[in-house]
Amino acid sequence: MQNKNIRTIPLGAAAVTVINAGDMLLSLAEVSNVPESEWQPRYSSAFERPLPFPSQSIHITLPGASLLVDANNYALSVPPGSSYFPPGYQPPPDLLAQLMEIGVRPQDSAPARHNAPRHHPCPLRPLCWHHNRK
Repeated sequence: MQNKNIRTIPLGAAAVTVINAGDMLLSLAEVSNVPESEWQPRYSSAFERPLPFPSQSIHITLPGASLLVDANNYALSVPPGSSYFPPGYQPPPDLLAQLMEIGVRPQDSAPARHNAPRHHPCPLRPLCWHHNRK
């Protein structure tokens, strides 16, 4: 059975794998810097209530290289009972388990630079550029 939380996209000699670590509820009105006058009334349905958004990590395989981008620990950043945790939601296996499912061992991946520091702890701290920069 295929894991619906993992999607691999072939791109030339590379393979880009998008891994959903879990969904979170976010209110675009709260997390975006868009004035209400810009989204009312046309986009009210997307801004007025929290909607589910995936928390994703990216794995890139190239000949001789394995990169993990934006590794995250969903269980720490969106614990059950959090306002971000969807009611009745069953999150997918954690990132490490999903990497193992696609045949990637964490020790084989090089860290990739984060676009921005994340607010939550990195499950792959030894591999994470953000935590190991000098």
